[in-house]
Amino acid sequence: VGDHLTGTDYFAIGCFRSLDSYWFSTAYFSSFVGSTFRLVIRSFKIMSDQELQVKIIAELKTVMDPDLHKDIVSLGFVKNMNVKDGNVKFEVELTTPACPVKEQLKTECETKVSAIEGVTSVDVEMTAVVRAAEHSQPILTEVKNIIAVASGKGGVGKSTVSTNLAIALQMSGAKVGLMDADIYGPSIPQMLGIPISPPKGGADNKFYPHEQYGLKVVSAAFLQKEGQPLMLRGPMLGGIIQQFLQNVEWGELDYLVID
Repeated sequence: VGDHLTGTDYFAIGCFRSLDSYWFSTAYFSSFVGSTFRLVIRSFKIMSDQELQVKIIAELKTVMDPDLHKDIVSLGFVKNMNVKDGNVKFEVELTTPACPVKEQLKTECETKVSAIEGVTSVDVEMTAVVRAAEHSQPILTEVKNIIAVASGKGGVGKSTVSTNLAIALQMSGAKVGLMDADIYGPSIPQMLGIPISPPKGGADNKFYPHEQYGLKVVSAAFLQKEGQPLMLRGPMLGGIIQQFLQNVEWGELDYLVID
């Protein structure tokens, strides 16, 4: 568009495709003296979605998990990446919803991917899938991980730690069970405000845990009358713990916290 006689420029633009890339060219015809023209051609490349994704993955390989000391791509954390016209969306799948560096990793991913040429928007979704610990013969097939809280001395706050830990894991999105294995002084039902009542029975001589604040809870307190201690010794004591492990319908749990 233009007229060299009036001093305006002629302008043209073209586009062609080479393999998976797009090239745009602009041409400017500028008038100088009379009918003498100068042709200036500039070309620039528009990356394809596939090429942009390769660059994004390469950049994400520089994002390190500070605890595992490996990059999030090698660890298999990057999932479901979608790149379309510069809009980037992917998941970072962690091994626990309670990961303390979750927000740090998200911010680093967003910052580094946003700085890549051709990226116009970044959407990073943080998810978590709790992996099951490896056992030769798992006792609880639907429980992925067991956390035991113990000490060699009483009255140091084991039940408080167990309860707070279980609630924190549940609030972060995990499925959590809490076993009060303190036979002689069960206190978790009182901490959680659970009324003392016998658990409901299920199939195959199993029983269901009480549920409170999203936690599945079993305690020796549910097996006794309120205000009356259990008088158990030796094999009977071990039998109750075994029942809690094998005869409770825990269902699928990411964590079972044992006090």
